[in-house]
Amino acid sequence: MFELLDYTTKLKAEGLEKLSVGVVCSRMVAEMLWRVGAGTVRYIGDFITPQDVYRDVSLCMDDASDYDVLHPKGKTLIVSVLAEELSVDGFTRAMRGCDVIIAHRYCEIAAKAAERLGALFIPTAVTSVLPEDLKRVEVLKTIREVERLRPENPMCYAMLCSAQVLEVLRMCSGEEVILAPDALIPVERGGFFERVKLW
Repeated sequence: MFELLDYTTKLKAEGLEKLSVGVVCSRMVAEMLWRVGAGTVRYIGDFITPQDVYRDVSLCMDDASDYDVLHPKGKTLIVSVLAEELSVDGFTRAMRGCDVIIAHRYCEIAAKAAERLGALFIPTAVTSVLPEDLKRVEVLKTIREVERLRPENPMCYAMLCSAQVLEVLRMCSGEEVILAPDALIPVERGGFFERVKLW
């Protein structure tokens, strides 16, 4: 059986500089991971809309109506591909070697790839889903519903990205993380997050 404790112990022993994180369509998460010193970021980008520029402050208006490709920065190895082949096989190839996958679009495909790779999965919520849980039908249904909750408000989006990166840092330091079905969902009123049960 897959044990989160064993997994976080492995991440802590290897350290952040050896961590490989897959990021699907969130430039802000990729930028934060680079700034905290993650070893490798495998980034799947997509077409950037003006709405994406409004929500994600790491983008500028010159990025709108273009494809999202990141370039290597500092000591972090950034491997960037476009989400042209929207299939589990394509995402699995692009994310090979990842310890954790964070997805902001195409969550269902990314979840199936994480399950194949044995990686922890963080959807558009602050939680970690174990690879063995990703095999359950209700989990994929929930992930579809959570993907629709992606905040359009720039402040909520920034808080979500920050909290997801913080969860990765907690994994690497051996601290307690939020494990599915418990999750924090971004909300626009009454605080930035609401604690929910995903299933």
